[in-house]
Amino acid sequence: MKAHKSAFLTLLLASCCCLHGQEARQTLSTGSGENIIRSFDDRIRNYLALRSSAEAELLPLLPDASAAEILRHERQLARKVARARKHARQGDIFTLEISTEFLHIIQKAYAAPEAHIRTSIARGEPVRRRVRVNQPYPEGDPLSTSPPSLLSKLPELPEDLEYRIAARDLVIRDARSNLVIDFIHDAIPAI
Repeated sequence: MKAHKSAFLTLLLASCCCLHGQEARQTLSTGSGENIIRSFDDRIRNYLALRSSAEAELLPLLPDASAAEILRHERQLARKVARARKHARQGDIFTLEISTEFLHIIQKAYAAPEAHIRTSIARGEPVRRRVRVNQPYPEGDPLSTSPPSLLSKLPELPEDLEYRIAARDLVIRDARSNLVIDFIHDAIPAI
């Protein structure tokens, strides 16, 4: 009876986890996959705490701010975050273990017969330039979105963080500061 209660509680807890979309949870291959994604979530939360701390040092942006004031605020925030993460490098969030799990998710998404990911990426305005961690996402380059059929498989990101594709890299971009937080090199199969 205790084993049934324990299994039921484990199942209930897993089904109540709201940070990831249903499809992302289904994509995980094992219990260790869930632990890997939990580690990813922790790293994202740590980044957001750091960004919040940096943003608290800035004057708040008023609701009626002009485009120039918004851009100035974004750049000030980017400088503060970059300074606070001065030793940031590729792989801080997308560790080897996390990258491997994401690559597994991406490969599975590409293999799905209903997914037209290659076509979707080719039709968009793919960014050909490589990005660097802790540097601004290239201004003037299109914000190439990830196809919905791929996004639905990846763990959801909190508001203001977004997945982008630059060259063949899967990028996490902070929309509030326009910084590249981390990326997985060559995560997207060739078009």
